[in-house]
Amino acid sequence: MRRILFLMLIMAILTPGVQALSYSDEPFFTAYVAGSNYVNKGGDTTLQLVIQNNAILRKVIYDDFTEYKIFSSDPTQLLVAYNVTLSFEGDGEVIPLTDVMRFPAIKPFQPLQIPLKVRIGGNASSGEHQIKVKVKYEVIDSISVSTKTPTYPEATKEVVYEYNGTYNPLNPTQNLQKTTVVNEPMQPYTSYLKYKFDEKEQEITLEVVVEESIQLRIENVSSRLVAKGKGEIELEVVNAGEKEAKNLFLILSTPSGIVPISTQQKLPELDLSMLAQMIPTIAGFEIPQQTLQLPPEAQSALSKGVYFIGDLKPGEKANATFKIKAGDEPGLYAFQIRGVYVDENGNVKQTDTIPFGVEIEETPQFKVVSSSSSLYAGSKGDVAFSVEVSKPVKNLKVEIVTNPPLSAIVKETFVGDMNGIFDVSFKLKALSDAEGVYPAKLKFTYNLGGEEISEEIDAGVEVKPKMKFEVVGEGTLEAGSERLVSVKVRNAGNFEVRDATARITVVDPFSTTDDTAYIGTLKPGEAKNVTFKLKVDSDATPKLYALNLEVKYRDVSGEWVISEPVKMPIEVREKKSKIPLTGTITLVILVGSAIAYGMSRKKQEEKGEQ
Repeated sequence: MRRILFLMLIMAILTPGVQALSYSDEPFFTAYVAGSNYVNKGGDTTLQLVIQNNAILRKVIYDDFTEYKIFSSDPTQLLVAYNVTLSFEGDGEVIPLTDVMRFPAIKPFQPLQIPLKVRIGGNASSGEHQIKVKVKYEVIDSISVSTKTPTYPEATKEVVYEYNGTYNPLNPTQNLQKTTVVNEPMQPYTSYLKYKFDEKEQEITLEVVVEESIQLRIENVSSRLVAKGKGEIELEVVNAGEKEAKNLFLILSTPSGIVPISTQQKLPELDLSMLAQMIPTIAGFEIPQQTLQLPPEAQSALSKGVYFIGDLKPGEKANATFKIKAGDEPGLYAFQIRGVYVDENGNVKQTDTIPFGVEIEETPQFKVVSSSSSLYAGSKGDVAFSVEVSKPVKNLKVEIVTNPPLSAIVKETFVGDMNGIFDVSFKLKALSDAEGVYPAKLKFTYNLGGEEISEEIDAGVEVKPKMKFEVVGEGTLEAGSERLVSVKVRNAGNFEVRDATARITVVDPFSTTDDTAYIGTLKPGEAKNVTFKLKVDSDATPKLYALNLEVKYRDVSGEWVISEPVKMPIEVREKKSKIPLTGTITLVILVGSAIAYGMSRKKQEEKGEQ
């Protein structure tokens, strides 16, 4: 039997196919609009078109064995519409905007949903309009086989024996454990089959109802929006339609990164059953029928980006204010607004979306105009900045951010409402080894539409050289003596010091009962005397010594500062030798005798002359 079937298949393949395949029902299409087919005048809307291939395999008549052999195993391929093309045609008042659509294949009873965008003219007549859907597709008409003889693989049979234990040739089946049979059936090469398709066309008519409804138009837009802050958008809208909109809500759609906050409006006192119908359109979620009051999420949805207008008759205008939080970047942004209302039949409707542009300005820009510093190394001082802001700010406070070798003592100051150029100052401290200009940041925090905003800019802080003093002159002492020693202290710095006091630190072989001397005010380059009472040991080695001298003073900021020590030179000289007491007496007698003799001689000479 298998041999006969194989010969029949070979004969069928070698025999040219006859195009007489017929079957029913072939692919054919139906289409309808899912949901409402009512549209408003003067705008674009999107209809949900559903199209379906309704082919059902009822009967197939095969012309030859080839067709039977190929299609009988999968007859559903006869029901597929191939190379499907959809195009749309309106009536002049209702104009399809969707381009031609193409599909490689559409299987039966698998509905395909297509968004069909249409434009309704502002002067379109109310009532029914037609949109024609033109469908072009192909169905399988017949199949033919190439006259080239294909090669078929021969059927093979392979038997595999597996034994367990020692093989016994006298009884080979004794230990047979498993037999495996591999058989490859014959398969024709289908690459030689050729399909022929028949082209089909259909025209499906859809009904669209243009109704008299409201049309919103934006008359004026004003905004006060700055990047990163909160602000308001005010709209003036007009009902440009032919009907009254009852319980009209305006819904604002914002670009990414821009968030509606509130309309600062009390929620309307509407019938809860009516609100329950409108909120799914407004906010996108349902309200359970048994709810006696609005749930919190519904109240939140009605207070953010939703403004209640009420009843709006044709030609009437209304104002709406939305409060939003702007994004981080300035620029011109596209917003949208639509209306949700109740028509005269109590049905919830919504208007077309209306786009409009809003300019978001850049945040206030701060820049340092000038700066001054009374900060010196190793002391505290004031640093002042003159700053310019590009636009008015409220509740401004400024903070200076520093790093070592600088530290802030008073780092924040409140400025208040400010515009243009203003001054701020801070008290800083610099380490003793600091000198030059060091980086810092000025942080500005202010209120922008109820939102606290912070900005930072770079600033430089100058640290002036540390105050220096010099000792002019040197003191001298004999070993074992005690006396007042005076030197001069000179201001070798760049600013005047006040209430200055010099103090020395004594070490062996020195001691003191008065180590402090008052200087007072000392201008740059000026020098003043200072005196200290010093005593040196008698066994001190004669040489030049140096004592540490420090100056305590008030700097330009009135802060007490102690200078770095400077050296005050002290020369210790050798002690002078003393004459014995007896020798001194003898010397006095001799001197006295000489003087007496001289005076006596002089008197005698005076008498002789007389």
